[in-house]
Amino acid sequence: MSRYILAFDTSGPFLDVVLRNDDTMHTHAVHVGRGHGEAIGPAVRDLLLREGIPASALSAVIVPRGPGSFTGLRIAISFAKGLQAAHDVPVYAVDTLRAMIRARCRAVSTPCTVLSVIDGRKDRLYAACERIDSHRVHHRLFGPVDEGPAVLQQRLHEAGIEPESLIVTGDDIPPEKWAPYPPAWSLEGGVAEALTDLYLERDALMTVLESNEGPTYYRVSQAEEPKSP
Repeated sequence: MSRYILAFDTSGPFLDVVLRNDDTMHTHAVHVGRGHGEAIGPAVRDLLLREGIPASALSAVIVPRGPGSFTGLRIAISFAKGLQAAHDVPVYAVDTLRAMIRARCRAVSTPCTVLSVIDGRKDRLYAACERIDSHRVHHRLFGPVDEGPAVLQQRLHEAGIEPESLIVTGDDIPPEKWAPYPPAWSLEGGVAEALTDLYLERDALMTVLESNEGPTYYRVSQAEEPKSP
């Protein structure tokens, strides 16, 4: 009997959804800006209909746990919890930055060092860095961290990572704050598929998402920040 797993990423401007079983993988990736809440339900419904299965046939749902957009992460986790409550489907959470690295390195066949970055606003970046060896084994160098571009640049320098050897993926970084390191290669999908890969590999950073858990933000939201007197 086929085992179906569903994954979706709403941590950035793309809605990225994957329905995967032992033999096939159906994908849906579209730029929705801030429209994840309206788009995710129809996208999941259409993938289930395409495969001809009910939501109750899912073996697992995988979501990014953060970092990322406050609203986007909440949408993904809330939708996953709805499936869990209605159909008793277990939900698993995977580090967003690690999934981004996995999605990007698919296009690279040689050993490489990949940095994933998410714009944390207020001149700060969420980032993680991994080195992928010739056997396609990932070695985490650092992260996730929440730092300014200059501090992150210094971290890379201290780790001996030369600009010409680094692949950067994720959100744009202002060139004047980042040179001589290369600009980011934006992802337009692929993160949900990477989430399923990491789930199937039982990644060390994957956790069961309990019913009372929410996203991992690494900082308080803007609404929760203390107000200046």
